[in-house]
Amino acid sequence: RDHPSTHPPPPDAVRAGRAEGELTRAVQNPPSIPTLMVVWAAARLRGARLIVDWHNFGYSIMAIALGTAHPLVRIAAWYERFWGSKADAHFTVTSAMAQFLKNEWGFERDAVVLYDRPPSFFKRTPPAQQHELFKELMGALGPECGSPLLPFMEVTEADATPWTAAPKDTGSSSGDAGDAGDSSEGN
Repeated sequence: RDHPSTHPPPPDAVRAGRAEGELTRAVQNPPSIPTLMVVWAAARLRGARLIVDWHNFGYSIMAIALGTAHPLVRIAAWYERFWGSKADAHFTVTSAMAQFLKNEWGFERDAVVLYDRPPSFFKRTPPAQQHELFKELMGALGPECGSPLLPFMEVTEADATPWTAAPKDTGSSSGDAGDAGDSSEGN
């Protein structure tokens, strides 16, 4: 998206060398492949500066499934480092990520850290309200959506496995799930 110079001035990392009326393109990372290369090319074709907003590293997410030594993970890390280094400015969500870009990947430009935090009006949903939501979802989606995904749902003897047990009736009316995740079998 084009951002004309009538907007508030950008941080120094972006403003450095910016000519009047120059365009800026920003991209969030991940996704990295092919996004970083495509947005870099689009920015250059338009004569725009490129900002990468680093929220994570795409290669590290891939490594969760494939392992860090996998050839695709190594290629993805190279790709991300190569195309990311071509950006005119960088935002990161942590100072550790900014330091990584500079110290580990050798990026010449310092990243501006913009902490990724929810606004103050976001509050944790109380457990009772979570329970009601899960019950409503279970009714709408059906029981096949799975009690492992909805830990607050009632577990019956029919749901029990060798690793779980149905909660015992403790006589309490607190609505607690009891020992649903514990098993006395096989110990």
